[in-house]
Amino acid sequence: MTTVEKRQKIKDALETFNDAQIEETLQYISKVKSRDEKRQQYVEALLTSEKNLFDRLAQ
Repeated sequence: MTTVEKRQKIKDALETFNDAQIEETLQYISKVKSRDEKRQQYVEALLTSEKNLFDRLAQ
């Protein structure tokens, strides 16, 4: 399934949702985005600490 098809399916599903379902969906999307940002920060911190470790070993 292409991205365009996926977007269309999501759009079609949202059109059938009532207000409560839309609110719940928005909260879920927000939660997923928050977890993704935390994961990205964690990976960046790991890369920084790994770089520091290799710099110290190189000296």
